Amino acid sequence: MDIYVNQLSNREERLINHAARQCCPLVQEPLGDCYCFKLGSQDIENAVYYCSKNYKTCNIYKVQFFKHTGVTFEA
Repeated sequence: MDIYVNQLSNREERLINHAARQCCPLVQEPLGDCYCFKLGSQDIENAVYYCSKNYKTCNIYKVQFFKHTGVTFEA
């Protein structure tokens, strides 16, 4: 496991290690489709909800987490 963890990129490591945090790890380097990246009037409510403590319920986060870990989870 340690060998695998050492091979992770910064983004991948944040996706795995931020599970206990109250903010989405993608906020530091948001993807183009992240709510916090767009922040149009229609995205503000979603950004406040999904980019904070509810990030595990965000489909954008779930896709990235699965893409980098192969692990799925239910929030």
